[in-house]
Amino acid sequence: MPACSICSNAELAETVNGLLFEKKSTLQEIADKVGSTKSSIGRHASKCFLEWKATRVKGRKGNTADSGRLLVRWPNEPTPDLQPGDSLLVVEYQQLDVAAVVRSGNPRGLGPQHLDALHEIALAEDAQHESLKLASE
Repeated sequence: MPACSICSNAELAETVNGLLFEKKSTLQEIADKVGSTKSSIGRHASKCFLEWKATRVKGRKGNTADSGRLLVRWPNEPTPDLQPGDSLLVVEYQQLDVAAVVRSGNPRGLGPQHLDALHEIALAEDAQHESLKLASE
């Protein structure tokens, strides 16, 4: 008979291990969901769950779906040589709509390559400030 009150019930242990693995619930929330105490869940989490998790990770090492390299292809670079089991992450940059940024008045959305648009924003701001000055005089 297992010493852990959670492990003594296989269905309960499976549920608790799943909730602990998700890392979305506190020990108290898990205890409330399964009808156990926070201290029982805590003891299980610190001993049994760690063993369960280690076994699960070790079991995945032989799985060819999880083996292989993670490769990154940056813009304007050739695709690296892929081997079976490799995963390729392709980086693409979003195209900037300069006209929309200018209309929004958000110069932080533009970089140094858009100096003309930044200059237009600055001139529009200056004109606005001047008209406010004249109106207040």
